[in-house]
Amino acid sequence: MLPPVESDERLAARGLYQQIRRAEPTRFQEVWSIHRLPDEATIWRTQLLYDQAIPMSACYLLRDPDFRPVQMVFYWRWQDGREDLIEYRFMPGYATILYRDQAQDMILPADYDVFGWHTIMSHLLWRRYDYRKQGRQALTLIGPDLTGGTLWPALLEMEAVLDRREIIPGPAGPHKGSAFTLRMVELGPQTLVLDSFGVPLRWVLPSAQLTFELTEYERMGSRA
Repeated sequence: MLPPVESDERLAARGLYQQIRRAEPTRFQEVWSIHRLPDEATIWRTQLLYDQAIPMSACYLLRDPDFRPVQMVFYWRWQDGREDLIEYRFMPGYATILYRDQAQDMILPADYDVFGWHTIMSHLLWRRYDYRKQGRQALTLIGPDLTGGTLWPALLEMEAVLDRREIIPGPAGPHKGSAFTLRMVELGPQTLVLDSFGVPLRWVLPSAQLTFELTEYERMGSRA
């Protein structure tokens, strides 16, 4: 489903998010890992699993050493059971989209990032938000158009505000956390708490009465 871990990759971090609805754990969990390549490029792999076994969604994202997206592979299981897969290949100024035996180029905005609809992918905010300016900031994201019923990419607009910094308890001990308020048309208002490495500790979507809570977390180094 996702590109396998290769011999030149070294594990940097891994963890598990538990989905919680109306204060009760559900049967959905998100399992993720971050690997690093010899040139300091990074690879995110994440799967949303039902009953710890059935993949409902998965995402692979390769970023170059400067954090620019290079490749994203995204898997999705629709409500009727259909399985879907798409690949984005990012080039300077454009992306090539490979989907259902079709290849199509997409002109990219001058400033953008990639959103893979998984909790760990919100790590992008750690690198994209300007902590010196703070205040409300707008980010243009590119991701599968799930609300439109397709995996073809759409432009998604996110507004982010850094609310506070605080010490937050977590599965591996206390974390220095940054709490954000986010707004997206597709998901409504959200709360996102990142640790000092940019790993989300908690993602709250009030409109869906959903929370993703980091319940397992292991780091192999000091960098995200």
